[in-house]
Amino acid sequence: MAGDYPTFFGDDEALIEEMSSVNIRAVTALAPTDKEIDGEYPHLHNVSYLVLQGARDADITDFRGDRQFYRTTFGQYEDGFKAALYIGDANHAQFNTSWGRLDQSLPRGLFLNQQETMVPEAQRQIAKVYVSAFMERIFHGEMVYDKLFQDYRHGRDWLPDTALISQHQHAYYRPLVQFDRGKMIDLNVEGFANWEVTTPEDRKEKALPADALKLEWRDKAAYTIDLSQNVLETAAHEPAKYITLTMANVDAADDGGRLPDIDVELETVDGLSVRRSLDEFGPIPPVIKTDFTHFGLFDSMFRDGKYSPAWEPIFQTIDLPLEAFTQADPAFDPTEIASFTLHFHAPSGKILLQEVGVW
Repeated sequence: MAGDYPTFFGDDEALIEEMSSVNIRAVTALAPTDKEIDGEYPHLHNVSYLVLQGARDADITDFRGDRQFYRTTFGQYEDGFKAALYIGDANHAQFNTSWGRLDQSLPRGLFLNQQETMVPEAQRQIAKVYVSAFMERIFHGEMVYDKLFQDYRHGRDWLPDTALISQHQHAYYRPLVQFDRGKMIDLNVEGFANWEVTTPEDRKEKALPADALKLEWRDKAAYTIDLSQNVLETAAHEPAKYITLTMANVDAADDGGRLPDIDVELETVDGLSVRRSLDEFGPIPPVIKTDFTHFGLFDSMFRDGKYSPAWEPIFQTIDLPLEAFTQADPAFDPTEIASFTLHFHAPSGKILLQEVGVW
């Protein structure tokens, strides 16, 4: 609320005057709620934002903090950014040292599954690494930490072993392709068993902030985006260095599904194409399932069904550096890209593609 004080305290002239001298540049949230107050939600503008959430959070059971991610915007020439991190084996209480290990009070807490929850020190180590990197990036301009938010594997020497799914967006990011369930769409798709524009939902069956294209395949398939009419410039009108995908794996088969095997192909106007594996640039996210109670036996009974279903779509950002395609073929000109194709190879799979952009 402090980051959007005019919305909530606009009638308090003295407070508005006092707050006008306070320069809030960043907000960090650990497993937050997302409350509507007097009919309003907070919106952050030119304020960087970082949120961390655990998949085994038995208190805040859905990823509410990422809704603020979508309500964070930047001006054309700002240098902020926003990021969200979903931690596979983290819960709610262990981000601090005083709440203990249980997300519910006794005796209900005895029914919670603790076997797969990471040890408290490991959970706080992840928070320390990401919050420190965020602060160094925002307040000291240490751009080197961008790599951690692009791909957690750059920080594997500091991070405990657990599934991590991250989303980030820089102030000068510009979307190229977004999806709207209410609009007609003409897609260049081949080999998919099913595709549709849909509104993803969280565990509570509440709509997520952005629509997405659901792609389901049982054999080889491809989706091509025509970029010939797009100038690959950032929001600051500079040549783009990255093409960015925002996607979620939603293949939640009982066997855990297979991680999608996806290639990315860029083709220029003169017909030259370069193809790379998507996994080179960022890990394709798994579906993280959670049994909140022992073996999931009581998940449907606890808290009015808030522990069921066992998962929700979590989106991952993957940046494709254009220089990587030039390195693969020096004749490739990233200023002349005509099309972008995703090739799917796994025997079967299902993803949500939320948007494609550049920065």
